[in-house]
Amino acid sequence: RSENYVKAQQYQQEKIASFRRSKKRARIGIGYFSPVFHQNPVSILSARMLELHDKSKFDVFIFSYGKIVYDDYVKRLEASGLSIVDVFGKGNQEIAEIAWDRKIDIAVDFNGLLKNGRIEIFAHRPAPIQVNYLAYPGTMGADFIDYIIADEVVIPNESKEHYSEKIIQLPNCYMPQDNTRQISEKPVSRAEFG
Repeated sequence: RSENYVKAQQYQQEKIASFRRSKKRARIGIGYFSPVFHQNPVSILSARMLELHDKSKFDVFIFSYGKIVYDDYVKRLEASGLSIVDVFGKGNQEIAEIAWDRKIDIAVDFNGLLKNGRIEIFAHRPAPIQVNYLAYPGTMGADFIDYIIADEVVIPNESKEHYSEKIIQLPNCYMPQDNTRQISEKPVSRAEFG
């Protein structure tokens, strides 16, 4: 179904220039793309992971193609030194070119085929390596998405043949968690929540 959907969209795949770099950069450029970086399930899961990137080895860019809401999650990303690139209202190829100008080596789609997704950006190949991760653990069915990050529960061995992406299988769990979140010490019962 994903492959049929992507083929039916007839995404124009105007590649951006060439992937050859004139100079080797000091750090690997990673761009995370999503319509939402303010409070939502993906932000709650990924905030700590994004903060913990080794900035001596990686330049991390947050490409927000949805309207930015400056809540605690966005402020937290800014405070951790990540570059937030507001591309709200820009066209797909224009966003890909902005990523290319920032020398992104790896583009990570945090939304996939979910509502408000813009996989058309990835059809323009904003990075040499493109990854589906976190929000949409199904195959994108697109020849322009190279990898999916998963685990053996999300993609069991018997299901691997149904993915168009190469599978990066993490050893325990593909889903990051925020170990700085406080857990209530107040005991609660199911009945209290109806």
